[in-house]
Amino acid sequence: MTHTLQINGQVIQNVKCCKYLGILIDNDLKWRDHIDYVYNKLIKFVSIFYKLRVKLSSSILRMIYFAFVHSHFLYGVEVYANTTANHLSKLIII
Repeated sequence: MTHTLQINGQVIQNVKCCKYLGILIDNDLKWRDHIDYVYNKLIKFVSIFYKLRVKLSSSILRMIYFAFVHSHFLYGVEVYANTTANHLSKLIII
């Protein structure tokens, strides 16, 4: 039996994933899509930090980290970090 949701006579479509305020919300609230999205954004910085580690001091690297990486981790962490450690393992490792 299929249920339809209507608001003001408009049928609301059931989707697998929806982006709302920069957070990807999937239909089962496991946050896999959002974690993959954040991971793919941050993986680019790993090679940059790897190359810069010998050229810059740790204090400069720390400033670069907080300028470009830290905010991506923190945005919405109250919501998406409330999932299993298995889903979060990608972000924990990176």
